[in-house]
Amino acid sequence: MRVLQGEVSEIKKELDELQAEWQEYTKPITEEIFQQKQDISEKKVEYKYKLDKIKEIKRETKEALGALEHKKEMLRYLNQQWEKTPKDINRNQYLKRIYEIIGNLKQQKSDIKTMLLDIQSIQ
Repeated sequence: MRVLQGEVSEIKKELDELQAEWQEYTKPITEEIFQQKQDISEKKVEYKYKLDKIKEIKRETKEALGALEHKKEMLRYLNQQWEKTPKDINRNQYLKRIYEIIGNLKQQKSDIKTMLLDIQSIQ
C-alpha cells in the first residue's frame, strides 16, 4: 500500500511538474493571443471612426453636389431672364421711370398728409 501511495505521490509530483511546464510553455502564447485580441479591438474602434468619417464626408459631398446643382439651375434661369430683358433701353429711360415713380410717391405722400389733416379736423 505504501508502495502504491509512493507511486501515486510520484505521479502527482510529475503531473504538477508537467502542469507547471505547460503553464510556462503556454503563457507567452496566451499573452500574445490577448495582445492580438486587444490590437484587433483597438483597430475595430479606429476603423469604425474612419467609416463614420467617410460616411460623413459622403453625406457632405452629396449636399454640396445638390447645392451646386441648385446653383447651376439658378444660373440657367437667371441667364434666361437676362436674355429675355430688352437690351436697347438706355440709362435715360430708366432714370425717367425712376423719377416718375419718385414723383408719384411724393404726390401720394402729400395726399395722405392732407387726408390725415382732414380726419384730425373732423374729430
